[in-house]
Parts: sequence; structure tokens; C-alpha cells
Amino acid sequence: MSPIKPPEAQDGPSGFDPGQEDPPIRFGVWGDSAVGAGVVGSSGQAGSSDPGGTTPGGAGTLGINNENQGIGVLGRADKNTGTAVLGTSSQGTAVSGLTKGVNPAVAGKGTQGPGVSGTSEQGAGVVGVSRDSDGVTATSTTAAGLTATGEAGAGVVANSKTGTGVKAVSFSGSGVEAASTTGTAVGATSHDGTAVRGDSGHSDTSGFQFGFSPNSGPGVMGTSFNGSGVFGFSEDRTGVHADGNVGIFASGRTLAGRFDGDVHVSGTLTQGVADVRIDHPLDPGNRFLSHSSVTSAVRKNVYDGTTTLDAEGAATVELPDYFEVLNEECQYQLTPLGDPAPNLHISSPVSGNRFAIAGGRPQQRVCWQITGARRDAWSRAHPLRTEAEKPPEECGYYLHPEAHGQRPERAIASLHHPEVVRRRWGGEERG
Repeated sequence: MSPIKPPEAQDGPSGFDPGQEDPPIRFGVWGDSAVGAGVVGSSGQAGSSDPGGTTPGGAGTLGINNENQGIGVLGRADKNTGTAVLGTSSQGTAVSGLTKGVNPAVAGKGTQGPGVSGTSEQGAGVVGVSRDSDGVTATSTTAAGLTATGEAGAGVVANSKTGTGVKAVSFSGSGVEAASTTGTAVGATSHDGTAVRGDSGHSDTSGFQFGFSPNSGPGVMGTSFNGSGVFGFSEDRTGVHADGNVGIFASGRTLAGRFDGDVHVSGTLTQGVADVRIDHPLDPGNRFLSHSSVTSAVRKNVYDGTTTLDAEGAATVELPDYFEVLNEECQYQLTPLGDPAPNLHISSPVSGNRFAIAGGRPQQRVCWQITGARRDAWSRAHPLRTEAEKPPEECGYYLHPEAHGQRPERAIASLHHPEVVRRRWGGEERG
């Protein structure tokens, strides 16, 4: 195609010629300027804020393509820091797109700069609405797929009734980056689909991803210097739900976890020690009182009490109606009060959820204790293994390495979560 002379520019030509591009760019209207906007459009007619209105009034510049795969408005920036499409609004929507087919309402692609950039002082920076496809799709090979900043409002607002509210893909950078001074950085709502989802292809270390991670990077990661890294809230359901080979792993400098309220564990709770700490009864405002629990190589239930012997120096102790169903291998202890009782003994072991005492002094008080090994269905299905070999990959690692004179990175937790070692040691790898 031979060179085409552009219209006279107010500030001189830029030197750009669409006919010399490879391939040549075909166009309906061409505007050229060395310092100002290539095309400036203005309209005095008020238009609807909905881009799907039948009357496209109020559009400064309107691009329409009637072909199925056509583009209404195309923006391209050749410089490294240029923006392909830039929308700025003081109160309204900076960039708005609507599609009735399967193509994205707004699609931006940047080689190094942002695919789509929207800035608004009060309204939404970018709004994308789609009936059948993604509201906003942004792709970038090295930089952020989508960058949005809101001074008072949301950086990005996306709504989808069945599809994805926001979908961003980045091959090396962040899928979505959003910042807000006082409002919400990213706000997304979906009725049936995913509100926010991002895929991180090869993130083996830390990063900010939302949703699904096919490698070893975190599916969701939140970082905060003073607040909560990740916060989940639900009025009626679970605030945070985790499902995996290990549902939740937590590591802290002072506490790995803090629970304010009741905690329910349906399986086995394995721990180094079980302590109880309460406000000290004599000085609850300034001191704690700690006690340790009693452990055993057998899962035992303990029952105790005090009974008064009858005129013959005997008594029958009634136990709960579930005792014999729950317990086996019972053991007894008797302690007479006041006077010795050398002949005090168990005259009849447990039968019918009761046992009998004899050989004491009439009207003597006796303290009794009985223990039983659990025999319920769950305990039989999960017998306690008092001694077990470590798996081959955990040999040489410890639950509490410091107690055995080992370095912290020899902890079993660090074996399965090496990022804990990198974070605690400032990124220094130690052997």
C-alpha cells in the first residue's frame, strides 16, 4: 500500500503512517497528532450509563463493528510505557464494555505495560459486564494482567451471573494487582460462578495468587504487616474452609494458632503436651495458673467418688448406665477416711454397671476410684500405637529439634513446609 497523507494535525504530524505497518492497518477514520490526542470526540447529547443502550448518545467516540469477530475500538501502544486504552473519569465510569456474544466485554494485552489501565477519582476505574463471557479479560506476558487503582472506591468491580467475575492470567508476574487508599482493592460478586480466580502456572515460592495453583505455590496467599494476612467471615457458615492432604498448616513466632471459643476435633489430637492455663484464682488480673494433664499408654476413663458404708461395713457404688459398654479392663482403688480399714476390699467387681465394697467399719466413709480402658467403636477402629517408626523421608528430622540439640530446620514441619525455614532464617538456606 502506498503512503497515505494524514489529515492536518493541529500540532504537527507524529510521523506514524498506518499504510507502512506490517501488515498495513486498514481504518475508517484516522487522526494524527505529534503531541495531543489522535482523535478527539465530544457529544452534547446525554446518554445512558449502560453501554448496551439502544441509543448510543453521549459517546465522545463510538466504534461499532457489525462483523462477528470485529473490533469496535482498538488501541495499541508501541512504547514500553505506553497505554493501549486509557480511560479517565472524574465521577463516571472510565472504561465500560458490553458484549452479547462469547467474546470479552473488554480485552487488553500489553507486552510490558498494563493490558488495561483505568483510573477514576470517585467511580469505578474499570467496569466490565458480560452476559455469556468474561466481564474483563486481561493478559500480559511479563507485567500485571490488570492494574487498577481507586482513591476512594473499588479498584476493580466485576459482576457475573454464571461465569467468572474477574479472570486474569500472567505467565511470570501477578495475575491481578489492585490498590485502594480507603476502599476495597478488589471487589467481586458472582451468583453461581467464581467471584475471583487466578491461575499461577509455575510459582514454586511465595506470591499472590487467588484460587488454584497447579504446582507448589499457594492457592491463596495474603500478606499484611500489621493486620490479618488472610481474613474470612461468614454470618452463618464457615469463615475459612480448608481441604487438602493437610487442611491447615500454621507457623508462628509466638503461637502457631489462637482459638477464641470452643474447638471441636472429630479425629485424633496429637500434641507434645496437654496443659491447662487459666486466670489465677488468687490474682486473676495479673497472673496465670497452669496445670498439666495426666497421660497414659492406654486410653483410659477415670471415675471417682466418696461413699458411706452401711452397718455391716459394705456399700454398692452405682456407675453410669453406659459404663460397661464404654469400658473394659477395670482397675480399682479404695481409701478409708478417719480410721484404718485393713480388710477393705472390692467384694464384687463391676456387673450391671455397679460394683460392691466390703470389709470396712460401719458408717465409715470411703473414697473410691475406678478406671477403664476405652472399648467404644471409634477407639477400636483407631487403636493407640505407643511406639511407631518414622516414615523414611522423616528419619533424621524431629518434632522438637531444639530439645535434641538440633537446628530448627531439622523440624518435621520444615521438611514438609520449607518456606517456614526460609522465612525464619531470612531466606538463608542452612544444611
